[in-house]
Amino acid sequence: MKKSLYQIYGAILVTAGVAFCVLAVLARTDGLLVYALDDPYIHLAVAENLAAGHGYGINPGEAASPSSSILYPFLLVPLVSMGFGHLAPFALAFVGALGCAWLMGDLVWRAYNDAGPAQYVPEPLIVLPLALLCANVIGLTLTGMEHTLHVWASLAILLGVIALRSEHPAPRALVLGIIFAPLLRFEGMALSLAALVMLAFTGRLRLSLSLAGVIVAAFLAYLAYMSSLGLPWLPSSVMTKHAASAAMLGEGQGNPVMLLASNVTAALAEARPPLLLFGLAMFIIALIRENPARSETDRRVIWCVGFATVAHLLVGQYGWWSRYEVYIVAVLVGALLFVYRDIFSASLTSTRARFGATVLSLLAVCGAYLNTTLLTPAASENVYAQQYQMHRFSTEFYPSRFAANDIGYLAYDNPAYILDLWGLGSEEARKAAADGQRTPEEVRALSEAKQIDYAMLYNIWFPLGVPGEWCHIANLRSPVVSTAAPVVSFYLANREEEAAFREALDAFKATLPQVTELFINPVCKPV
Repeated sequence: MKKSLYQIYGAILVTAGVAFCVLAVLARTDGLLVYALDDPYIHLAVAENLAAGHGYGINPGEAASPSSSILYPFLLVPLVSMGFGHLAPFALAFVGALGCAWLMGDLVWRAYNDAGPAQYVPEPLIVLPLALLCANVIGLTLTGMEHTLHVWASLAILLGVIALRSEHPAPRALVLGIIFAPLLRFEGMALSLAALVMLAFTGRLRLSLSLAGVIVAAFLAYLAYMSSLGLPWLPSSVMTKHAASAAMLGEGQGNPVMLLASNVTAALAEARPPLLLFGLAMFIIALIRENPARSETDRRVIWCVGFATVAHLLVGQYGWWSRYEVYIVAVLVGALLFVYRDIFSASLTSTRARFGATVLSLLAVCGAYLNTTLLTPAASENVYAQQYQMHRFSTEFYPSRFAANDIGYLAYDNPAYILDLWGLGSEEARKAAADGQRTPEEVRALSEAKQIDYAMLYNIWFPLGVPGEWCHIANLRSPVVSTAAPVVSFYLANREEEAAFREALDAFKATLPQVTELFINPVCKPV
């Protein structure tokens, strides 16, 4: 089989998998394509405001930096401007997924064809879909986030390092991957840095410095833009999830070194780090085993990917719908296929045994990602049953200024002012909670300053409570798959609006899907 046909086979597999997931989602969400997470709607809200000239944030004229990617909101802007609407993230994510399929197909094809056509034909046809599951490209597409693009850029770096030849120009894929990986996700910096070092060591110092200059210039432009808006250098989404980063910038409390050590300790307790450690062990074995075919390229791949893997083990995060560490898992799988290609492409009497071992190994890696993919339709239904219904209430039934703590779908296509009490979309709220606490007094001061009429909150996120004069008027309950909690509590801050608010709740309740229940309190008492 020609390499291009094999890569097309991978693209068809991904397209079929995504199509199946989309149909399963539409069947659960009354025909509306809803993402498995609420996060892409935050990116969409930022892109929506940028496209309309309203500034960077979720509220027109109020600067905030809720996006954890430098580049992604800006990539969405032209699609939003062209009328793609809520499908814009899906379009970008699907393009990224096809790119991942193409590059992973290249890597698997190389492994099995290094010494001629594969000896056991079914083997590469089965290994490729498993390798794609290890990259979680189907599940990631339905998150509507930047992760498929980041995995694509990371695989491009790997293939670029493999293709480096002293007598040839640097591969275009390597150049693009080095630039885009850190701009799509901050953790992409380690892999790009390692690739820049490889460029320098292969006699391309000028190119290495030029690319480093492009990345630095892009980051400086971003920092200057954030500073001009009065925002900190790092996005609020990063600082609220990574206390050490906030402390290092003076935007949080605690010792940065101790917080970083705590982050590493907590991360190593996750299920994914052993996979990365296993990959490092396989690299060490590859370096010390007798292999006459080993080349300088193998060493470059091992050191480049190994460095990025160690960096993620030290400062990276894991999980949250199997997306944070997936880029390095995908690169590790591709790199191991390459450095052990002599085994995969050899004509051995134990071919079937090798096939079994390979399949079992890949299943061990992709098991969690396969589970995430299978849960995707239920997760989308969860977002539809909770976040989308809250969006409907705030836009169709009671369009007034309100507070929330998980803004998600609420922020997108919503003209009402939203006070994000968690701090992703409201810088004042993030600063008020820099000590890790959200006191009733802080919530009251913020709400009064922004003239909030009501709030939709997860009570479990406010262990110290909410302002005592607020009226707890209703609970919205739905199943939990990917949302943070099963119950959203509705509070009325402006008691003069109780009659109108109850009327809106009654009308809203009659339109809810079967999996969602709204319980309205008969008496509205202060909490």
